[in-house]
Parts: sequence; C-alpha cells; structure tokens
Amino acid sequence: MSAWVSNLAFGVDIGGTHTRLAVVDARGHIHARRRWSTSETQTPEELIRRLADAIRQWAVGGGAAIAQAPIGLAVPATLDESRERVVRCVNLPFLEGQGIGNALGHRANRRVTLCTDAEAATWAEYVARVSGDDDDPHVTRVNRFAHLRIGTGIACGAVIDGTPVRLDQDRRTHLPFLVVDDSSMALPCRCGLCGCLETIASGAALEASAREIGFPEGLDGLQAAWRRISAPSSSRGPADRDVVELLERTGSAVAQAIDNLVRHFQASVVCVGGGVVDRAPSLMSRAIAPFNGIARPPDAGAPGVERALLGDDAGVIGAALLAQRSTPVGG
Repeated sequence: MSAWVSNLAFGVDIGGTHTRLAVVDARGHIHARRRWSTSETQTPEELIRRLADAIRQWAVGGGAAIAQAPIGLAVPATLDESRERVVRCVNLPFLEGQGIGNALGHRANRRVTLCTDAEAATWAEYVARVSGDDDDPHVTRVNRFAHLRIGTGIACGAVIDGTPVRLDQDRRTHLPFLVVDDSSMALPCRCGLCGCLETIASGAALEASAREIGFPEGLDGLQAAWRRISAPSSSRGPADRDVVELLERTGSAVAQAIDNLVRHFQASVVCVGGGVVDRAPSLMSRAIAPFNGIARPPDAGAPGVERALLGDDAGVIGAALLAQRSTPVGG
C-alpha cells in the first residue's frame, strides 16, 4: 500500500460478479484496492459489514488524509428520486428497497455518496479524458460525452457540460435508447421490456449464445475462435460461419445502441467499455465497423467512438471522484 496523500476518497463498486473497494485520490489514482466475489455477501447487512470493516482497517493509522475520507458507493441499480434507496437491481435483487448508502455511512461513520455503476464509470472515463496536459493523447475537450457499459448487464451514462446526467429517477426498466430490436422476434428482457441490448450483448447473453453454437467455454472460446478464423492464412468452415454471424449480429446491436446514444445526447464522444468489451475485443471492432455509415444528427458532426481507458477500475474510481465533488449528481 502506498503512502496516503491528501484529497482521498473510498470508492466502492458493487457488481453482479465482483465487489471492488479502493482508495482513490483526486486525480483518479488508486492507492489501495480489494476485490471479492459479490456472492460471498448474500444480504445487505453482510455486504455493509464487510465494506465498513475493510474501510476501518485502512483508516487505522492512516492519519488525517484518510480519517474523514468520504465514500462513493456505486450499485448496478436504479435509484429513487432522493438518491437514498435502490429501486431496481436485477442482478442483485437483495438490494432492492434498501437504503444501502445511509446504512454504510452509519456503520463506517462517514459521508456516503450513492450513485449507479453507470454514473460512476461514466464520470471516471470522462475525467480521464478531460484532465491532464493538452498534449496528452488521451485528453479530449468534449462537452457532450456518453458511455456505454457492456458487462454482466448493460448500462449507460452521460456527462453534459461537465455535469453527470441523472438517468434513473425511480425507473424500473432499461432506458428506451437501450432497446435495439423492435421486431416481432425481439427477446424479452428481465427488465420487463423486449429487444434490450442486454438480451443480445450482455455477458450472460453472449455466454449462452456461444454455448449454443458449440463453445462450452463461452465468451472466451468465441473470442479464441475469432482470432483463429481471422488469421490471414485461415480458411473458414461451416461452423465458423456461426461465429461470424454471432459477432456481426451482436456488433450491429451495439452499433445501434451507440447511435441511439449519439442521437439522444447529441454526444460528440461515445466511450464503450465493460467486461465483455475487455474479454471480446473483436466485438468492439464489429460495433465500430458499421458505425460510420449510420446517419448523424445534422449539427453533431461525426462522433468519436472510443474504447474505455480504465477497465474494471472505472467504477471504483468514478465512485470515489463523485464522492469528492461538492455538489450531488444532477442533470
């Protein structure tokens, strides 16, 4: 663990698969981290106790820099208007109806900022692009930024004129612009809608699709197969066509979601990240390939589509940075 510095905050990212905890400074640098399987904590009380115990352990002997460090708590859920309770959490239903932020703040004896995982990741990716020196190749001067996150579930966020946009507000389904299939064959989504991107491109959906076409190892097998058949000297057999068709279908759905984000937010930059993008980079390539041919809003120009910079750290970094802000998430 590195020596503590000033302007620290704790970032917590509760995911459908893993829970991450980190100590983050004001520039988004991680100074300490922990990770465990979310399934190890089956109740809100167990989860809060484990988080609070870990935070207290780090705080002991940490000095003034961490003694009053706030907590940013990101959950894969929608929140109520007051930003105090979880409204809907499909992957972790035991969190629904819980005032998890207040409970953690009480047990850890410090201020907690509750946000969605999409808000946290979006803010982290935005800050990573707008902070730093002007000659840094990753610095982007952008007023309208959107982020599509493809992992265990699907979520998105936006930053407009430097302010994170609130998208939950008691919502129980996916946002309309995450619906990418309006045909009669659209699959029902767990959120209650049909044709959501989650039914096509989420980790669970792709794992199932990969197994259906003969890859019991799931997404990793699908990516390995794509590397093999895309090699210059490779010839494609009948089974390989299934791989190509699956990636093209999924890539087209992701491209449609990107275009929806561009249109809805008039975004000039769309960042795509999440565990699925990290494990199957060919999906990102397929999603971007058709994107240039889709019509744009007349005054938006050609938006940039970029891969996320921060990987799995986006959630904890963004949660901590949001906790350090003097104003709440708005929009």
